[in-house]
Amino acid sequence: MKNDQELVNKIRRGDKEAFSLLVKDLMPSAYKTAYLILRSKEHAEDALQNALEGAYISIMKNNDMTNFNAWFFRIVYSLLVEGFCLSLTQASRYEN
Repeated sequence: MKNDQELVNKIRRGDKEAFSLLVKDLMPSAYKTAYLILRSKEHAEDALQNALEGAYISIMKNNDMTNFNAWFFRIVYSLLVEGFCLSLTQASRYEN
C-alpha cells in the first residue's frame, strides 16, 4: 500500500512508467472479471481502457488514493455494470 502511494506520487510528478507499474498486477484479474461479465473481448478491453483512463485522470486531479486497488476495482465494476446494462438494452431492441 505504501508502495502504491509512492507510485501515485511519481505519476503526479510525470513518471509515466509508474502508472504501468501501479496497474500491471491488477490487469489480469480486471480483464477476467470484465470478460466474464460482458462476454466480449472487445467490450472487456474497452471497459478496462476506460477504467485506466479514469484512474489516471483521478490520480492527476489529486484525488485520495489511499487504497488504489480497491478504488480501481470499484471503477472497473461500475463500468462493467454500465456496459452490461447497455448490452441488455441493445439486445432488447433487436428482439422487439
